Amino acid sequence: MIKKMLYDTLYILPVVMSLLVWFLIDRGDGNVYFQAGIISIAVTVAGILLLHLKAEGKIILSGILISFVVAVFFICPEEIRERVFTEHVDLLICIGIAAMCFVATRILISFSIGRLILGILMISLLIVALAMGISPDKLIVALMLGSVFCVAADEIQIRWKKTGDTGHKEHLVAISPFILLFMLSILFVPGSDKPYDWGFAKRIVATAAEQIDKIEKKLAKGSSKGYGDAFIGFSEEPGFGAELKPNDHPVLETGFGANVPFAVYLYGKSFDSFTGREWAKNYTEENSDRELDSLELVYGVSLNPEADPNEYFRTADLRIKLQDDAPEYMFAPDKIVKLTPADKNLSITETGSDLHYDRTGEDISYSLRYCYINNNSPYFVELATDERSDDRAVWDSVAEQYGVSENAAYSYDSYLAYRERMESVYLPETKVSERMEHLLDELMEGADSDMEKLKRIEGLLSSMEYSVNPGAMPPEIDTTEEFLDHLIFEKRTGYCVYYATAFVLLARYEGIPARYVQGFMVIPEKYKTVEVTGNSAHAWPECYISGIGWITFEPTPGYKVGRYWQSADDTDIAELESVSFNYTVSEDSVSSDAADELGGDGKNNNRSLLFYAAVIAVITVVVTFLLMIIILLIRRLQYFLMNDEKKFVTMFGRNMNLLRILGLDMESGETIAEFMHRAEKVMPAELLGFIPAYEEYLYKGTVPEQEDVERLQKANTELRTHIRSLGFKKRLRLFWTMF
Repeated sequence: MIKKMLYDTLYILPVVMSLLVWFLIDRGDGNVYFQAGIISIAVTVAGILLLHLKAEGKIILSGILISFVVAVFFICPEEIRERVFTEHVDLLICIGIAAMCFVATRILISFSIGRLILGILMISLLIVALAMGISPDKLIVALMLGSVFCVAADEIQIRWKKTGDTGHKEHLVAISPFILLFMLSILFVPGSDKPYDWGFAKRIVATAAEQIDKIEKKLAKGSSKGYGDAFIGFSEEPGFGAELKPNDHPVLETGFGANVPFAVYLYGKSFDSFTGREWAKNYTEENSDRELDSLELVYGVSLNPEADPNEYFRTADLRIKLQDDAPEYMFAPDKIVKLTPADKNLSITETGSDLHYDRTGEDISYSLRYCYINNNSPYFVELATDERSDDRAVWDSVAEQYGVSENAAYSYDSYLAYRERMESVYLPETKVSERMEHLLDELMEGADSDMEKLKRIEGLLSSMEYSVNPGAMPPEIDTTEEFLDHLIFEKRTGYCVYYATAFVLLARYEGIPARYVQGFMVIPEKYKTVEVTGNSAHAWPECYISGIGWITFEPTPGYKVGRYWQSADDTDIAELESVSFNYTVSEDSVSSDAADELGGDGKNNNRSLLFYAAVIAVITVVVTFLLMIIILLIRRLQYFLMNDEKKFVTMFGRNMNLLRILGLDMESGETIAEFMHRAEKVMPAELLGFIPAYEEYLYKGTVPEQEDVERLQKANTELRTHIRSLGFKKRLRLFWTMF
C-alpha cells in the first residue's frame, strides 16, 4: 500500500502544485510558494489517504474533515465566516483547484492512455505559454517536466521486455530520487535572461494578434483613452452622444461578501469644470482626500455621543479584478476603509480624489473594505440637516481610534484645510437663466436645508425620461445656462451624463459643492462574483456636506435606489473596521497595524479568532476519538457474532499484524513452517505458539474449536504486552493496528 501511495504522490503532487503556483503568481499574491506548497501537500495527502486507507481509516479521516467544516459553519460567528469568504476567498479557490486537479490526475494515471494524455497536456501548456509570450516560473517548469519524466519512465517500464519484478509502480517509486534530482537540476541551473526568439513565425503571430486586438478595442471602445461616447462605457473625456450602443466588453470583476448595499457605485474619475458641452478636470493635486472623506463620516456621527454608527453607515467587503485593458484607475466606492492590492509592489497614487495605478497590460486585483451610508433613512437625513459645531477633540479621538493621530496628513488642521479645498474647487460660480431661476425658486420654496434642496433637485430630474438615443446636442449650446434650459425645458430626455451634469450645476447654483463622477454601477450579490462590462458604466453626481463628506445622488430616471435599513437592529449589521490607508504612496503612509474595530485595539478580535480556532480543534479531536470508539465497538460486535472458525482465522490475521510491528513478515513464496523457523531465531518460542495451530487448520482441514480460539486470543494478548515493553514507537504502531 505504501508503494501505491508514493506512486500516486509522484504524479499528483507536481501537477497540483504547478497549477497552484501558476494561479497564485498570475494573481500577484504574496508567499506564493509557501501557500501553494501547503495547500498542495494537504490536499494530496488527504486525497491519497482517502483512496488507500482501509474502510476504518477512511471513516476516521472523513469524520475529521466533515467535523471541521461543520464546526466552521455552525460554531464560528457570521463575521468570521464572512472574513473567510471575502478576505481569504483565494484560499478557498486554491483548495478547489487542488481538489479538481487531484481527481483529474488520479483518473488519468489509472490507465496507460490517460498517463500519455497527462504528459501531452503538461508539454502543451508550456508550449502554449511560450507561444503567447508568457514566462512560467522555473518551479512550474520543473514540476511539469517532472510529471512528463514520470510518464516516460512508466511507459518505458511497461513496454520493456524483461524478467524479474516488472511492476511499473514499484519501478517508478524506486527511481523517484532520480526524478527529484531531475526537477532540482531544472530549478537551480541558471537559464538565459533573454527568451528564445522564434523568428519569422513568432512575428507573424504577434502582428496578427496586435491587429485583431486593435480592431476589437476600436469597435468596443472608440478611443485609446477610454470608452468612446459611441458606446456605453467609462470615458475619461465624457461628452453628450447622439446615440449609445451596447458594449458588453468585460472591464472588471467584482466579488462580494455577506454585507452588500443595494447598489455599489465604483468611482473612477471625477470632474470639476463644465464648459457647456463637456467636462474637464482641473483639480489634480496629490492629497489624501479619499481618506479624509472616510474619516469625516465617522467624525460627523461621533459629534453626537449618543448616536449609534449602525444607524448611519455600515461596512462591506469587495474584491475587484481589472482586465488587462481597463483604464488606469482603481475603481472603488467613495468611503474606503482599507484597500489592499494583491501585488504588494503595485504603486498607487491619488490625484484630485482619483486613484491611479502604475501598470498597464496586465490584470490588477485588489480587495477593499468600504462604508456604505444609509442616505435615504430619516436618521441620516437628520444628521445631514442638523447644524453642529466642530470639535477638535472629537476629531482627534476618531484619528486616534483609527491609528492615524500621529500623521499630519490626518490632523484636525488638515481636515479643515481639506474642507475649504472641497468648497473652493467644487463650488465655482454657476449661472442659470431667468426662467430656470424662477423654476428653482418655486422648487425650493420651504426647503430649509441643503439635503432637502438636493432631494428636490433629484426628484425634478428623475421624473424625466431616460433614453440612450436622445439625439445630438444642438451646436449652438455652449454655456451652462443653455444646457440646463435645453434639457429641462425642451428635451426632457437623455441618459446618465445629461442628468448627472444637470444635477451638479443646479446644486452648485444652490450653493452646495458638487462634482461629476464617471465609473460603474453594480448590483451586488452575496458571496457572488459579478462580471462588469461597459454596459454597467454610469455617471452620477456627488455633493459635499460639511461634517459628513461626499454623498452620492441618483437623478437618472430608472436608476433610483430608494431602500434603506430602518434601525441599527435590522439584519446585516457590520461594525466599521479601522482605517489602513496603505494604498497611498508617501513617506507619511499610515501603518497597517491600526486597530481592527472602531474604538478598539484589535486584541479582542484576535483573541476571538484564537478562541474559535481552539473550539474547532477540540471539536475535531473529540469527533475523531468518538469515531475511533465507534469503529472499535463495531469490530468487537462483528467478532462476537462470528462462529469459531471465523474468529480463529481473524485472530490469526491480527497476530500476524502484530508480528509485522516486530519486523517479522512472511516473504513471497515462504511457507508457514519456514516463516516460523525464521521467526524463532529472533522471537521467544512461546509467542509463536499460535502458528502451528493455524498450520494444522490450513493443511489438515481440522475445524477450530473454542479452545483453539482462546489459544490465539491469549497469544494476541502476550504479543501486545511484549510490544508495549519495546518503547513508545512500537506502542504507537500497536495503537494504530486497532483501526
